[in-house]
Amino acid sequence: MKERIKWIDSLKGFAAILVVIGHVADGYLNSNTLLGHGDILKLVFNGIYSFHLPLFFIISGFVVSNAYIKNSSLNRKKVLIQIKNLIYLYLFFSILQWCVKYSLGSLNIINHEVSLNNLKLILIEPMSPYWYLYDLIIFYIILILFDKINLLKKNIVVFLMMIYFILSMFDSNTYIVLKIIHLIYYFIFFYLGVKMNEKHICKKYCVISIVSLLILNVTYIIFLNSEYIRDIRIFNFLFASFCSYVIICLFKKYFSKNYFYVLNYVGKNSLELYVLHCYLTTFFRVFLVNITNFYVNFSINSLFSIILTLAFVEFIKKINIHNYLFYPFKKEVKYK
Repeated sequence: MKERIKWIDSLKGFAAILVVIGHVADGYLNSNTLLGHGDILKLVFNGIYSFHLPLFFIISGFVVSNAYIKNSSLNRKKVLIQIKNLIYLYLFFSILQWCVKYSLGSLNIINHEVSLNNLKLILIEPMSPYWYLYDLIIFYIILILFDKINLLKKNIVVFLMMIYFILSMFDSNTYIVLKIIHLIYYFIFFYLGVKMNEKHICKKYCVISIVSLLILNVTYIIFLNSEYIRDIRIFNFLFASFCSYVIICLFKKYFSKNYFYVLNYVGKNSLELYVLHCYLTTFFRVFLVNITNFYVNFSINSLFSIILTLAFVEFIKKINIHNYLFYPFKKEVKYK
């Protein structure tokens, strides 16, 4: 069993916290809560979503590479077990979320109401925020196919980028085309994580990435709330790429020590935080409605959603149902 990589756990913790904060901002925006602070909420939301999902997929790819790939050969048995785990997690928590939203729909506290069609289409149209698990299942399956045809031994990132940009040139609103573009975009980052070599991180392109990020960052801040700039896919791709790379470099260099305990702890429980936090962010958005101070309201929602979710995780660990809930098919092979 491989030893945990501390800076990766800290990076996972950082990314998971961003997920919570991003969903808190998204919830307030969609519910028109905290009126008068829409610009700040958009700044927080757009800033986080400009890079944190690509970063999460890079981390996921690196964890897969570290846990399941040796000498460019994939341990298909372990990956298949993980696929079963992901399918279980996706179906269980998606159905649970649908049940909660469907039952509370009449109370007017749910931003996106659901119908029976949402449940029927759950295998082809994932519900937010569990589309991440849905995509991971597809990416794991693609890795197995790549392994069978020896593509894991090659670097096809440039080829995937060419396909993505060619498809992006076509102005199509067709669901299947948009879905393919979406999957290729995030698979590029996932595949970059798979091919990422820990020993060579920051040794190449770091200065170029920092300078490019600064230029893109200034541009992005100037046009952050512009629909036009966010619709330029190549701009978003480059910004997310450079930003993710710089963050990875910083975490590898400075966050590999034991004293980053909080981030490390959150990272070890990032999956649990990801699938459970949305219930608490919704609850606190409603519960804190009378607190009009934006910073107090937003901070309490974000902080307590994280703390109470992690407290619940510790509770289910103590009563020995954690593995049944999160890893029913995955025991010894769980990444440590």
